[in-house]
Amino acid sequence: EGAAHKERRALFENFLRASMIKNYEPMMRRIANSLIDKFIADGECELVSQFSERYSLLVICNLVGAPDEAIDTVKASVDAMLRNFSFTKQTEEEELAGAEAEIRAQHFFKELIDQRKREPDNSILSELLNAELPSGDEITVPQVLMHIMLDLFFAGAETTAKAITSGIALLDFQGPRYLMKGEVPPQVGNDHPTSMPTSAYTTADGYINVAASGEGMWKRLCETIGKPQ
Repeated sequence: EGAAHKERRALFENFLRASMIKNYEPMMRRIANSLIDKFIADGECELVSQFSERYSLLVICNLVGAPDEAIDTVKASVDAMLRNFSFTKQTEEEELAGAEAEIRAQHFFKELIDQRKREPDNSILSELLNAELPSGDEITVPQVLMHIMLDLFFAGAETTAKAITSGIALLDFQGPRYLMKGEVPPQVGNDHPTSMPTSAYTTADGYINVAASGEGMWKRLCETIGKPQ
């Protein structure tokens, strides 16, 4: 809280500010291409599990200096934390398996922490371990583990995966216009590029925004404005 939170947040911001993202682009493209290569021959994929979740976790693994092979360990731990924080009903066996998954991840990163103490590099993990805070406080190993597992992997990766999935879904009907027809979708304001009536329409006393997509909504709109025919 307060000053302590501000100090630690500043460490992450050094790595995640806009000017740094450009440096990560080759790594991010490599990860995206490697994931797509695994399902491109199938002609389809399950977007969340095969791309969005794994992409966000792999990017963060690279930022903290963990190898790509760590993703399964990290994913199992993140899934366990998600079940716990969402109060998902679990059997005793499921709770035990989740706890074991979290412990495995903690042990993995404790070994990585020890290595980075001996051999510092330019990763976020190394920065956290070797940071000199203005207050003079030191970040303890348990605090580093908490920041890595909760702030980056649990909160960061989960949020990023959802944002990627939503963004791709929004592009779903626009992307094919370019890929199949070579059309660059222009800005259309309130209009929908493929479904009408979806726009802002002039009325006697101003504008009304209408979005009646689908046969059912179209029929109800016609009835509402007194034009069922």
